Amino acid sequence: SVHRDDRDILKKVDFALHENEIVSLIGPNGAGKSTLIKVLLGILQPSSGRVINHKKLKMAYVPQKFNPSHSLPLRVQDLLDLEK
Repeated sequence: SVHRDDRDILKKVDFALHENEIVSLIGPNGAGKSTLIKVLLGILQPSSGRVINHKKLKMAYVPQKFNPSHSLPLRVQDLLDLEK
């Protein structure tokens, strides 16, 4: 579960992802999709519960808006190299 600002963003989420599966999350704004992905990737810690990641499982996250100052410690050269 993820609890923020006196409200539950994710509550009692339980599922399994298996090798060679491709999964997409869809839903309305504010449903908790990005929060769930961030918890799965370890960017956010759950308020309660746990995430078990297997080493073979590969996940990717493509945010709608990329803000490198919050996501990664990048140098100016790193940003320039993204254009190549």
